[in-house]
Amino acid sequence: MSDFKDILKIMDEAIEAFENAVPGVQEKSLEEIINLTKELETRNGKIINSVKNLRLIGQIKTKLKRATLSQEYKKAVKSFVASFEAISALQISYFKRYVPKFEPERKLGVIREYAIDQTIYDLMGQGMDSQVVEPVTSILRDNITSGGSYAKFQQQLADYLIDNASGEGRLMRYTKQITTDAIHQYSAQYHEAIAQDLGFKWGRYVGSDIETTREFCDLMTDRDYFHVSELSEILKGHIDGRKCKLSKTTGLPVGMIPGTNTDNFKIRRGGYNCRHGVYMIPESAVPENIKSRLKK
Repeated sequence: MSDFKDILKIMDEAIEAFENAVPGVQEKSLEEIINLTKELETRNGKIINSVKNLRLIGQIKTKLKRATLSQEYKKAVKSFVASFEAISALQISYFKRYVPKFEPERKLGVIREYAIDQTIYDLMGQGMDSQVVEPVTSILRDNITSGGSYAKFQQQLADYLIDNASGEGRLMRYTKQITTDAIHQYSAQYHEAIAQDLGFKWGRYVGSDIETTREFCDLMTDRDYFHVSELSEILKGHIDGRKCKLSKTTGLPVGMIPGTNTDNFKIRRGGYNCRHGVYMIPESAVPENIKSRLKK
């Protein structure tokens, strides 16, 4: 039977596989749009503010979206959402370690279907338009109306789509957060639905700490066990006698999603891009010294 390490592993592998496909998609998109913009009318190296060029904006926008939503990219999305099924199976196996007779309810299938639909929408729908396609269109429109340098315009496109400074292009930066949050929040929602039905009140905050790990997550992984009755103090930054830095705007530990509370914490965890997880366990699995600490 699986434990939380199996679930974290399959999520990390799904994110990594998707991210490995994105750089190639970005490069092909840049190549495609550079070829398309060769049709722009120029004079002395500058883009002319002409009717023909303005009409090209719509054509280029359509072709850019088609280039970004390539077969390679669609295949990566399909493979990514397929991992949700594997996560569901591992979650069920996890709970059967503690409750052998546990059987999943129909609502869990609805949770999975909704999560998959939302992820596909974010990766291929309006999210893609607003975060990738529209900004490129805006760069093109600005250069046409202002008579910008054609050479500098091409460099702008390269910097935006590929981002030579950090090595991450716009598509990578956008999809990295979407995939990380989608798969981890789905796993957390699925887990929490079962944990509530089983009445589990104790949890463990687990996951690997890296250089960019938030202070809150670092302190929580050191703590290991917690009871749901302690969440109100934990969200105030009080963790095992240590004080976690709070955001001045939200009053929550730095990095947390605004509106995080004791009800949704187990799903939102440390915030956007958080790869830690909350895994609930029955009281019988909690060490006696930990339970005694709570009573004191």
